[in-house]
Amino acid sequence: MEIRYLHLNNFRNYRDLNISFYSGLNLITGENAQGKTNLLEAINYLSLVRSHRAAKDSELIKWKEEFFNIRAKINKNNGDLDLFITYKDRKKNVYINNNKITKFADLLGIVNTIIFTPEDLVLAKGSPFFRRRFLDQFISQIDYKYFYFLQNYHRILKQKNNSLKQNLDQKRQIIEVWNEQLKESGSQLILKRWKVLSRLNEIIGPIHHQISGKREKVEIIYQPSINIKEEEADLNYIKGRYCYFLNKYAKLELERKISFVGPHRDDFIFLIDGMDLKTFGSQGQQRTAVLSLKIAQLELMKELTEEYPLLLMDDVFSELDETRRKNLLLHLKEKVQTFITTSQPIQLGDNLFYKEFIVKQGKILE
Repeated sequence: MEIRYLHLNNFRNYRDLNISFYSGLNLITGENAQGKTNLLEAINYLSLVRSHRAAKDSELIKWKEEFFNIRAKINKNNGDLDLFITYKDRKKNVYINNNKITKFADLLGIVNTIIFTPEDLVLAKGSPFFRRRFLDQFISQIDYKYFYFLQNYHRILKQKNNSLKQNLDQKRQIIEVWNEQLKESGSQLILKRWKVLSRLNEIIGPIHHQISGKREKVEIIYQPSINIKEEEADLNYIKGRYCYFLNKYAKLELERKISFVGPHRDDFIFLIDGMDLKTFGSQGQQRTAVLSLKIAQLELMKELTEEYPLLLMDDVFSELDETRRKNLLLHLKEKVQTFITTSQPIQLGDNLFYKEFIVKQGKILE
C-alpha cells in the first residue's frame, strides 16, 4: 500500500497543501511546532477516520476556519483509491472513489496504518487501558468481526453495569442474562486477542534482536482476566473458563456493583530477558520494545492482508542510539512506505534512498 498524493485544506496549520510522496522512506524535517506531527496525523486519520491526538474533530480545523478537507490517492494491490474526507458543522462525510460511505465499519481495513509516537511509551509503562486500546484498534483493522464483537460486548457490559448499580428485584437473574450474552462476545474477543498476541510474540523476537544489536530478548505475555491455558485455547474451552470465573465473582460483583470478569480487564506485558519490562527496563529498553512491537504489527498485517500498511514514526530517533537507528532502517529498507519526522539532523547512510520534506509554518519545502 502506498499513498501517492495528499491534499490538506484547513487541517491544523495547513491551509492548502498538495504533496506527492516517495514509495519508500519519506523524511519530514523542520523545527518544532511547524507542522511535522500534523502531517502524520492527517495520514493516520485516513485509517480510522479519527485523530490519535484530538478528542474532537473540530479541534483539527485551522484557526478561524469552519471546515477541513483531506484527499488522498492511494495505490493498493487490488486497485487505486481516491479517498476524500470533509468535516463541517459537526458533520463528517467520507467518500471512496466518489461513493459516500455511510457506516464506519465499512472503512476498516481500507487504509491501514501503523503509527509510533513518543506517547506510545505508555504501552510499556502505562496502565492496561492503553494496551487494550492498542489491541482493539489493531485487530479491528484486520478483522471486521472483531470490531462487531467489540461493539456488542461494550454495549452489553454497559447494560450489566447499570443493572449492578440499581436496586432491582431479581437482580441476580438479570445479571445472569447479561453474563450469558457477555460470554458469547467476550469469548470471541479473548480468542482473537490470544491468536494475535501469540503470533506477534513469534514475530517480535527476531525483530527486537536485530534492532537492539543482538543484545536483548523480548517476549509478549497475554494476561486475560479468565486465566486460560494457551495450549487449550479454543472457543469452547474459553467459554467454559468464562462461565467459571463469572460464577466465581458473581457475589463480589453484586456487592461492589462492578464487573470484574471479561476482556475489559485483560492485559499483556513485555519481558526483556525474562524480566518485567515495566518494572525493570530502562526507558531506552521500553522505547525499543514498543518500537519492535510496532514493526511486528506491520509484519503481521502484511502476513494477513498481503500488503504492508503505511508506517508513521513521529520523532522515533530522539531516544534511540546510533546502532538501534541503523538496525531499524535496515529492517525497513525499501519494503514499506515509511514517514519519519525529526527536528534534528540525522545520518541515514549512503545506501538508503529517501525523499526529504522540510516543514516550515504549515508549508512544505522539498
